[in-house]
Amino acid sequence: MGLNTVGLTRRGFGKERIDIIHNIFRALYQNGMNISQALDYIEEKYNPSPDRDYILEFVRKSERGIIRG
Repeated sequence: MGLNTVGLTRRGFGKERIDIIHNIFRALYQNGMNISQALDYIEEKYNPSPDRDYILEFVRKSERGIIRG
């Protein structure tokens, strides 16, 4: 359970990019905030990037929400 770092590496993602994605997912799933608070936190803490923006858009547009462990 968690981010598929092996798959991302195989697809050509660099370590820094994987680390940012990992930190964004950690903010969503492990920080104790609700989803809307986590999304606001991610927007404030992380600079705009295609990866960050894709994750934010995906979660916001989800009709059924996301499952958190």
